[in-house]
Amino acid sequence: MLSNNMTINKKLFGFLVTLDILYLLILTFLNDPFKTNYSMMTSSIVGYIMVFILCLLLAISIYISTYKYNKKYALIAFITMLLSAIFPYNQNGDIFSNLHEIFGYIAFVTINIVTILNIYKFYLIDSSRGKTIAILYIIILFIDVLLYIETSGTKAIEQLILLSSILLINYYLYIY
Repeated sequence: MLSNNMTINKKLFGFLVTLDILYLLILTFLNDPFKTNYSMMTSSIVGYIMVFILCLLLAISIYISTYKYNKKYALIAFITMLLSAIFPYNQNGDIFSNLHEIFGYIAFVTINIVTILNIYKFYLIDSSRGKTIAILYIIILFIDVLLYIETSGTKAIEQLILLSSILLINYYLYIY
C-alpha cells in the first residue's frame, strides 16, 4: 500500500475522504437512517456491493491516515474493515449474519482504538491541538452512544456520525 517513505498527496487524500463522506451520506439516506443500518442493506446483491465498496473506501482511508502514526495498526484496521464487509447480513441469524456482526463489532472497536492511538501520537507532537481533538472525539463518541441508547441499536445515523467524524479527525491528523 504505502512504503516506509511514501505518503499520499494531501489533496488526493482529501478527495478520498470527501468521497467517503458523500458515499456515507448517500447510503445513510437510501432508507430511514433512524430505523436501518448499513448491514441491513447487504441482504440484496446490489446492497451488498454498495456496502462492500463503502467498507473498502473506509478501509483505504483509515489505512492511509493510520500509516503515518501507527504502521503496524494500519494493516490491522484495513483487514478488520474488509472482514466486516465480506459476510452479508440477514435477519435470519444464520452463520454469515453472525460472522458479519462479530467482524462488524471488531472493526468498530479496531478503528476506534486506532483513532485513539493516532490522536495520542498527535498529542505527543502538538499537545494543544491533540487535546482539542481528543475532547472533540470524546464528545462525538458520547453523542453516538446516546443515539445508540435512544434508538435501541445500531442505526445508519449513528454510523454516519461516527464514521464521518473518524474520517475527518484522521484526515486532520494526517495533514498536520
